[in-house]
Amino acid sequence: MKTTYRSKTDAWLAIVAIAVCAVLYLPLIFISFSWGALMILLVFTYFICDILLNIRYTIDGTALQIRCSLFKSTCDIRQIKEISRTRTIESAPAASLDRIRIRFKKGGDVILSPMHKEEFIRHLMGINPDIRVKDIELPDVNPK
Repeated sequence: MKTTYRSKTDAWLAIVAIAVCAVLYLPLIFISFSWGALMILLVFTYFICDILLNIRYTIDGTALQIRCSLFKSTCDIRQIKEISRTRTIESAPAASLDRIRIRFKKGGDVILSPMHKEEFIRHLMGINPDIRVKDIELPDVNPK
């Protein structure tokens, strides 16, 4: 059974994206209107909104599928060794700074920002109970 978790979106990030798009439209309104420029800006605005609003993390069996606009990747949940809290500003399929870093046994990591972080982590741990959770309080999961 597939379960999809949406990315949490920080309000300030949405406001910045809206402001950037709005500023780009100003020359069309006040200087010189161009259908070509309007079409380019509409496509740009669509992709910005798609990136912010359509980041999804889907758990399907032992696979974690990460989708951010046109980009997709799949990770094996059985290869996850650690999940920890992070507030890094690194580029990632995450629309919030309330993030988690997932580290893999063979090296590498991915940064995500699921809206329901604890539920998401519990789901991953249900598939791979060997995952170590660091810096995140999960009642009944982290040993005291």
